[in-house]
Amino acid sequence: MAQPQARDEKAALSILLVASSLTILAGALVSPALPAMKERFADAANVDLLLTLVLTVPGLSIAIAAPIAGLAADKIGRLQVLLIGLILYGLSGASALVLDSLEAIVVGRVVLGLAIGCTMTSATALITDYWDGAQRQKAMGLQAAAVGVGGVCYPLLAGVLTEFGWRTPFLVYLTALALAVWAARKLWEMPRVAEQRVGSTTAGFPVALAAVVFFLGFLAMVVLYAIPLRTPFYLTDLGYPSPTLAALAISLPSLMSVVSALSFGRLRAHLSPEAILGLSFGCMASGYAVVAAVPGMWGLYLGLIVFGAGFGLNGPNLMSWLQSSVPADQRGRAAGGYTTCVFFGQFFSTFVYTTLANVGSFSQTFALVAMVCLAVSLVGWLATASIQRRLVSS
Repeated sequence: MAQPQARDEKAALSILLVASSLTILAGALVSPALPAMKERFADAANVDLLLTLVLTVPGLSIAIAAPIAGLAADKIGRLQVLLIGLILYGLSGASALVLDSLEAIVVGRVVLGLAIGCTMTSATALITDYWDGAQRQKAMGLQAAAVGVGGVCYPLLAGVLTEFGWRTPFLVYLTALALAVWAARKLWEMPRVAEQRVGSTTAGFPVALAAVVFFLGFLAMVVLYAIPLRTPFYLTDLGYPSPTLAALAISLPSLMSVVSALSFGRLRAHLSPEAILGLSFGCMASGYAVVAAVPGMWGLYLGLIVFGAGFGLNGPNLMSWLQSSVPADQRGRAAGGYTTCVFFGQFFSTFVYTTLANVGSFSQTFALVAMVCLAVSLVGWLATASIQRRLVSS
């Protein structure tokens, strides 16, 4: 890191981790409030569609905004884009506190997605600017862990706050404004970013690697969303319609992903990115295979724990793999492209699992997805073996 004696690295990392975790708030704060919102706006036309959009439209706007935010981060600076994103995040997220129509709230949610595209892309780019080598890999693991912690804690916080009224959870979005002030005081733009923005080209950008990483980020998100989209219905079919049991099942992968993400830096010191890719998707395949093969609630929970251990390694591995190969002045667009593919995967998964639910059982769905993960895992291991053979022969 440039001029480490003048920089507060701990504060910088804390800010970037909190900013990264804000992505989870897009849906987590809203979900418990949807029934009360439906009651409040019962007379609105197309109320069910609008409530669905309140939950899902941020993901689509994130996917659209992220590459634009990445280009902007490379042109005007990562910190400026982060600050703009945090301010927009706070204002648009909290807009539901005063808006009195679902249509207006949906518009606010669209802007929220744009803000998240800015914050997630620029936070990732700043992490790769500030740290190199093992420190970067550790920071990437912590970033994934922060998102996982948010996936566990934010839904619980939203449930508690919703007890005081459906608008109350939206107050949490205002914390982004305080985070923007903290970021403006503690973060900095790396000098090399400013120097390389002028005359930057795509020369040296690893197009083939980026395509692979973007696709795998997209695929991993599609694979993940089998859990929230299918698990509650499976538990109901088993005779366990409790929302608490469904919430526990959905939270288990996030809990395990925190543990595995925190171990990423140590693993990466001993394993290649291809090997970790094989390990990650291998765990995901094993977890879903258990879900498919062991009927019942406990088979489901065990499988999701194994799945989460693999999923927690995937994000930091893919991002550190790509960012270590990207020129410094193009890290923003790399982070933006990855974010776009991840959230398109989230959006696309709705259509995938709606189709699979109509043609097969729950177990068949998870068995099919497990086979897809296994295929990716084998490719990762084969790539590792091939690289090792070339090293030995040379």
